[in-house]
Amino acid sequence: MRVLHLAPLWFPVARDSFGGIETFLAGLITALERLGCENTLIASGDSRTPAKLVPVAPLNLYTAMETGLAAEYVYYEQHQLLLALERASDFDVVHSHIGWGGYVLSGVPGLQTRVLHTQHIPVSGDQGWFIGQRSSMWFSTVSDFQARKLRQHGATRCQVINNGIDVEAFTFQAHGGEGLLFLGRMEREKGPDLAVQVARTLNRPLILAGPMIDREFFDHAIKPLLNDQIQYIGVVDHREKDVLLGQAACLLMPSRCD
Repeated sequence: MRVLHLAPLWFPVARDSFGGIETFLAGLITALERLGCENTLIASGDSRTPAKLVPVAPLNLYTAMETGLAAEYVYYEQHQLLLALERASDFDVVHSHIGWGGYVLSGVPGLQTRVLHTQHIPVSGDQGWFIGQRSSMWFSTVSDFQARKLRQHGATRCQVINNGIDVEAFTFQAHGGEGLLFLGRMEREKGPDLAVQVARTLNRPLILAGPMIDREFFDHAIKPLLNDQIQYIGVVDHREKDVLLGQAACLLMPSRCD
């Protein structure tokens, strides 16, 4: 089977990427390769993957925007969609992980039955309205909660496929330390400020790790509370995540998203 994957452009697709979707996609492609699938990935040029890589731009857009090389995401995504349309006829499945930006692919004659959209993010009310107009689009969701909401709005082709994880890539530690750990983007939706509240209430050390997405939120809600007990260490790779998870008493995931 030949599969064309579309990844978000914010971060590179890699085992130790900054982003959850990009990390998940690296594992999915590796598993599909083992099954004998031929995979092509349209993503940022700094992605690391066994698939054939079609680069949209040399750098992931998070880094490009941080360094002043890019300013608006939408034009890069439009280029990505055009690259997909130019190649789609050569593939059995077009698997989009980019959310609503990729929905247009399901309206292209000859592609309707070959495009799969994986729902990685919460289902919004307006998205529900859209699904009501286009109920025959193919969706996979990463949770039963998402699937129920899509089906309530009329989705007729919606299957739950939970996120997979390569457990052998992590070192089991029977006993962690006393400290707490937060892994995620520094933004309100992910709830790092709630993790700080938990650590202060329990009087336990906390390590925060993840990319800086919302500087204003971080400066207002997190930075004033940093000290020897509550530390922000920036972005970590897979090896560092493995160590941090093994040392922690508990991983906090206080997301504000349903």
